[in-house]
Amino acid sequence: MLIKDYMAKIGKYRAHIMGFCILDVLIGHSDMIFRSGPMSYLVSLLWVIDIFFFMTGLGAYHSLSKNSQLLPFYKRRFMRVYPYYLPVIFIYAIPIFVYSLRFAPEALLQNIQQFMGNVFLMGWFAGLDNQFNWYIQALMVFYLVAPPMVLLVKHFEGSGKKLALLLGFFCITQVCFFGSDFLVAYARTIAFVMGIIAADCAVRNKNIRLNVPIMLVLWVVGNALAYYVQSLPADLGAKYGISWYPGLIIIPGMMLILSWVFEFCSKHKALGWISSVFSVLGQYSLEIYIVNVLGYDLLARCGISRMINGMPNYIVRNLVWLAIAMALGVISIAYGKMMHKLINKKKTA
Repeated sequence: MLIKDYMAKIGKYRAHIMGFCILDVLIGHSDMIFRSGPMSYLVSLLWVIDIFFFMTGLGAYHSLSKNSQLLPFYKRRFMRVYPYYLPVIFIYAIPIFVYSLRFAPEALLQNIQQFMGNVFLMGWFAGLDNQFNWYIQALMVFYLVAPPMVLLVKHFEGSGKKLALLLGFFCITQVCFFGSDFLVAYARTIAFVMGIIAADCAVRNKNIRLNVPIMLVLWVVGNALAYYVQSLPADLGAKYGISWYPGLIIIPGMMLILSWVFEFCSKHKALGWISSVFSVLGQYSLEIYIVNVLGYDLLARCGISRMINGMPNYIVRNLVWLAIAMALGVISIAYGKMMHKLINKKKTA
């Protein structure tokens, strides 16, 4: 398969692929439990985050290729994330401040510092507690470094050795973050750079041929490794990135398989609704992620999570969590549509 055909297929079903990934995140963030190892693995695919960062690199490359000016690029990325993120942060902070005022007034200044860390997207990197989530703060840093990274990849002019050295640099320097909480973000630089390189190769040399059988073999091997890692102590996987690195050989084949599935669904009327649902989920993936993190956090703070997890029948427990995940998905899409209208109204005012 030519790389131009591969990238065109990925681009066509980009929203669908992201929809698949965010659905897994939405369910994986819940407290659903499964006694079956394979099922437990399927509802918590850690490598779906790598696909998001691959897509981030891909999107950044094409965006900067159309308009290389920095301020417009940063403005577009900022407006895509921050207006949707900021209102949720205020809601997230309310229980923290209420608790502090009632039971720990001496911690008020610390809570204000933590809140500012969330607002300015620096708290996680500063090691502050009560940070909303690592992903959003890391994503904004990736956007920040995207222009020089795209410029560097373009400067290499498709040189395989130089591109391999660039990827090798980010692979080797992972060691510097072993044992650090920041590894969860730095590990994704590889997928991010892979997205930029893939976009550049497809544009620069459209006749590069990809070996589909090898991609599928790597997909199988990667999933086998990721499944095995699931049985290792959680701390071991997180400290050394063992939980995430198999995703790097999974995502090329996974994106191709998903594009085949959604292409098949879109061509058959009886399955067309599947394609439509995942497309919508992908379009609102950011909003779904933000609202689902907030929703699960509020449920935990209110003690509802503990009550659900105390149910003796795990099947009923899982059904309740599934219903909550679906409700959060619907709320997220409604929130995204509402914010989109408000932002567009301000632009046209």
